[in-house]
Amino acid sequence: MIELLIVIVLAGILSGAIIAILFSLSGVFHSQGVRIQNQDDARTAINEVARYIRMATNSADNQTSQTNAIATASPQDLEFYCDLDGDGIAEKARYYLAGSSLKMQSVEPTWVLTPTPHWTYPAYTLDGVVVQNAVLNGANPVFRYYKNVGGSLQEFTPSTTALRQEIVTVGIALTVNEKPNLAKGNTQLATDVQIRQRYTGGLE
Repeated sequence: MIELLIVIVLAGILSGAIIAILFSLSGVFHSQGVRIQNQDDARTAINEVARYIRMATNSADNQTSQTNAIATASPQDLEFYCDLDGDGIAEKARYYLAGSSLKMQSVEPTWVLTPTPHWTYPAYTLDGVVVQNAVLNGANPVFRYYKNVGGSLQEFTPSTTALRQEIVTVGIALTVNEKPNLAKGNTQLATDVQIRQRYTGGLE
């Protein structure tokens, strides 16, 4: 009987250890699955933003020889002109971080006859569409801006219209974790986007 009890106890201990290992492995696999999903989601979001930034162009009413492609540029908010729908007229597009969501807004220009005929961009009337949830950048910028200095890129703060005309490359960085209780680490992805019309800092 004693030997039988010992065997039963040892079998119970061994079974408990095996079950604990299986649960641990299951948690690791689940966490890795969430991290992979985070990577896929963040990569899709970055690719979308990069595609449109790369196509940034003059606004519909631009009358200068210098491109005004970038309307506003801050660490968490980027607004630019881009022909989103391929109709030959640039819309105004905006990507911005609202809480933990990266959102996008866009607006079509309208033709105004007075005081002189010209294109104008009305204010956004709708809240932005969510491009990526669970963005955990915090104080870290989503967007960084670079200009061409002597053939190399230099990060700078484009705080004026003239400085925004010098932007040749936009850096995008996202830190994402949609399920912090399951994924033990955040997913971080980043890329740099060169604006097609600004290879040397001017309109080509």
